[in-house]
Amino acid sequence: MAVPEELHDIMRRHPEIKWSEVARQAMWGYARKLELLDEIVKGSRFSEGDSLEVGEKVKRSVAERYASEVRDRSVEADSGHEHPPKGPDQGL
Repeated sequence: MAVPEELHDIMRRHPEIKWSEVARQAMWGYARKLELLDEIVKGSRFSEGDSLEVGEKVKRSVAERYASEVRDRSVEADSGHEHPPKGPDQGL
């Protein structure tokens, strides 16, 4: 299995670790998640087209929200009344 040189350097510095076991466990974990996702979507009527449509709506909404935020900050900066950035729990 090919790994990036930086990862390979770390692995070389820790020969006490059974890296094949680490990789095996990580792959099993990933495979179990895929199996769970397959089971969840098996009975779903939500199509790929539906998913793409929702994704586009979300992107549009996020873009509009950030554009509005940029406009608001620009107006505040022009008026000399800047406010600190809002955190994720304070809304945008």
